[in-house]
Amino acid sequence: MKIINALRRSLLTRPLFAMAVALVTVFASPSAFAQFGGGAGAVTYNIPEQIQQGNMPYTASYTLLITSPAGLARGGNYQVSLNLTLLSTPGNISTSQALSFVSISSNTSLIGSILNLLGSIVGNTQTGAATIGFTGPSQTVAVTVTTNIPLGNWAGGFGYQITTSGWNSSLGVTDQGAFINDTVSIPQTVPALPSVQIVAPVDQTQYTWVAGGPAISIPYSFVGSTTDGSPVIALNGTVNGMDLGATPSGLNVANTNATASGSFLVTTPGTYTVTANDANANGVASSSVMITVAVSAGPPSVVIDTPPANSTYTLTGSSVSVPFTFTGTSQYGGITNLTATLDGTPVTVTSGDYGNLVALGSGTMNLTSSGTHELAVTATDNFGTASTSEVVIVVTQTPLIPPTANINSPTANQVFTTVAGTPVSVPLTFNGTTTGDGITNLTATLDGNVVVFTPAGIGTQTATGSASVSYSVAGNHTLQVTTTNDGGTASTTQHFSVVTTSPTTNTLAVAITKPAPNSTYAIPTVGGSVTIADGFVSNSTAASGVTALSVTLNGSPVSVTPTAFGKPTVTATGNLTISVAGTYTIAVKATDQYGNATASETITVTAPAPCPKVTITKPCDGATFQLGTASCPLWVPVSLCANTTPGSTLSTLTLTLNGQPVTLGSLSGLGSTSANGTVNLKITTAGNYTLVATTTSGGVSATDTNVFTVTTCGGNSGGWGGWGSGGGDDNGGWGDWGNGYSWGGGCWNVTQYTCNPPPCNISWEQSWSCNTTQKGGSSLPLCFHVKYTGSNCTSYWSNYFGSFGGDYEQSDKSERSCWGSSGYLNCLWGNVPDTNHCLNGNWDNIKGCGTVASDTSVKCVVYELYANGTCGKPQTYTCGGWSWVSTGWWGYWSYNKGTGCNIDSNDQYSCNFPTAKGTHTYRCDVYYNDSNSGKDCLLGSSQFKTK
Repeated sequence: MKIINALRRSLLTRPLFAMAVALVTVFASPSAFAQFGGGAGAVTYNIPEQIQQGNMPYTASYTLLITSPAGLARGGNYQVSLNLTLLSTPGNISTSQALSFVSISSNTSLIGSILNLLGSIVGNTQTGAATIGFTGPSQTVAVTVTTNIPLGNWAGGFGYQITTSGWNSSLGVTDQGAFINDTVSIPQTVPALPSVQIVAPVDQTQYTWVAGGPAISIPYSFVGSTTDGSPVIALNGTVNGMDLGATPSGLNVANTNATASGSFLVTTPGTYTVTANDANANGVASSSVMITVAVSAGPPSVVIDTPPANSTYTLTGSSVSVPFTFTGTSQYGGITNLTATLDGTPVTVTSGDYGNLVALGSGTMNLTSSGTHELAVTATDNFGTASTSEVVIVVTQTPLIPPTANINSPTANQVFTTVAGTPVSVPLTFNGTTTGDGITNLTATLDGNVVVFTPAGIGTQTATGSASVSYSVAGNHTLQVTTTNDGGTASTTQHFSVVTTSPTTNTLAVAITKPAPNSTYAIPTVGGSVTIADGFVSNSTAASGVTALSVTLNGSPVSVTPTAFGKPTVTATGNLTISVAGTYTIAVKATDQYGNATASETITVTAPAPCPKVTITKPCDGATFQLGTASCPLWVPVSLCANTTPGSTLSTLTLTLNGQPVTLGSLSGLGSTSANGTVNLKITTAGNYTLVATTTSGGVSATDTNVFTVTTCGGNSGGWGGWGSGGGDDNGGWGDWGNGYSWGGGCWNVTQYTCNPPPCNISWEQSWSCNTTQKGGSSLPLCFHVKYTGSNCTSYWSNYFGSFGGDYEQSDKSERSCWGSSGYLNCLWGNVPDTNHCLNGNWDNIKGCGTVASDTSVKCVVYELYANGTCGKPQTYTCGGWSWVSTGWWGYWSYNKGTGCNIDSNDQYSCNFPTAKGTHTYRCDVYYNDSNSGKDCLLGSSQFKTK
């Protein structure tokens, strides 16, 4: 089929089309039956090929007769699909739109029956464009094939193939198909029309929406252009017929493409058609792509609602029946099944909720023996199964022992005194106890009226109850409590009385002296708290004076220090410590012998602003790259990382290249405290390039700028060594090792080349990287990690590094690596043993990587994060290290003592620095100096607090 498709794409004349049909006969794979002379035979068509041509808009229809194989059995039911495959297009059009130009419909006046279906596009084929049926051999059905190509910027040839599918493989049916060749032109009377290209999304892309999660943001990008330089006057787009609201740029400007981009949100699985339209003064052009959105969801959850775990039941006969219920919850699609077992034996479950997100199941356990029993339940949906279990306990019947009723409050004949007209509260507390079966009921009456309360401990050997009543007039009262269990019923009675005294003229007042009402306070640092002084005063004319004073903050008690109670005036002071932003209510209550007085006010506490940070971790600032070729271009990998203070979230992470927006290939972490993004930039022109990364958190933005340079190679290709013989500022070149020890000429960089088709994919990088906090290697950039993959590496290395005349280690698809200065030379000559490597970027003398005195310089930059989102003045600490001092063609290592930074035997760096007393939030960025570029390169960043 690859040969057929290639011919279709180049099909221009009828002879070539006939040649393609002949090749179909040669290369089509027959069924197993056909190979041995058996099988039902071939599906045939009255028009094997239909050639059509004309000016756009072009419309043509013809009747295609399809005859079933002569070897089919009679009296059968053969339902098969008609498939439409796109073989070639003139370009500037998506597969979905090109397939929409041809439709297949039924012709009921002829033999056979046809059911038209909406086919689905798979690759370049619309499957199930229609369904036809046969009942025996040599039957003919008819379809009408209609071509409708509208006027647009797609003049040229369209090639299609119609085939059947769905035959039982045991029938041995073969099908060469029928072909359509359409050649269309733009009428000479029609001026130059515009064209529109959908850059994104890509046709046939599938996206996945996570059930219950946020909507998928699908980016779109359109480009409208004209061939005659006339201006594009309109550019818009739709998704499933709904306007995207795109704002185009470049309209009404001659010799200028118009562009529009943005994104739309999707939360419903299905198929979506994205259409772009543009117009110039001569007409309108459109283009469409089709994408699909699938759904992904986690497994369901299930909980047992009743009975409670470890419930105990009494076996009074041969069995005890216990009903149970449980609930299954699906994230998406609904529960499909609920099951239950008792001690591993299935129990019948009933439910009327299948297909719903929440399904309730119920059943009955028949417990026939004492001891521990396990009830296990499961819930299933289309995304998995959840299960849970609990234990129920069965005990044999115990002797029937009656309960005892008790009243704890009020005590016998207790007297409650109050000022006439002022209510007095009378607490009622009581219980029912037993040493036999658990309490089944507990009730109370007061003066013959039912006391409303909720008993606790029903089913256990102690059940309790409590309530409260108030009286403002004198009188005698009777409380009666009754309790019941399986052994019988018990009651008890308690009498109490209320007496009143004459009221006394009295005033009681309380006030909040500080803070002022509606005050606003700010938490100074992230994770910190604010302390607010408070004060209160109460006055009473009662003989008792102020007897109590209490304070609450949003209903929770607050400790205050009052002056001595029993005085006409009592004051109190304290401190409120608040660490969470919000609105708070301060309430105070004062008490004297006659009653209470209250006061309250509201204050507001605000949170500190965030302090975001963004870093371009790759490439390093000041890096230099070598320009690739057209067949093997230069790709520069870019990595970004951003973070913000705890409790805040990042809302954006963007990148520009020389001021132009760059779409990140991957972006994760938005909505959290840290985010990352990556993209590979294809660079085709030498020059200086500026990367600017921007992140936003809570309305506060931060940026980072890195500059890199792309140069052409200044030296000659050859072996590694002598660093080349050509001119240029970059170190080294692929020169002959024997040509000298010049440190100039040639080009070598940390660069990844990707060739298409790739004869050999090769990447090399320094042994340390910008996203770790530990590195190894010499201060000269001689320690590299080299790897390659591909099947043609022998020829690639022979061509690219011709001086070696051999392959790179060995010609297979496995990755190879070698470390160290001498190891790298051996690696180029292809004779490095497997044991010659370095672990974790550290030098391993035993395994032959050589020795290096120390690493390149490392420094830590520390600054404090303030409440308003700003960062304090940085303090820099440097680690001790060795640096190379040149003395001509060679040199020596010189040690530089660091300040406040240590290095251990494993090349692990740590910075030690003084901190102020109290709680502070800091960020520490760790850098090393890249000897290749001379720039500081970020190793890692972290936030911490001191107390």
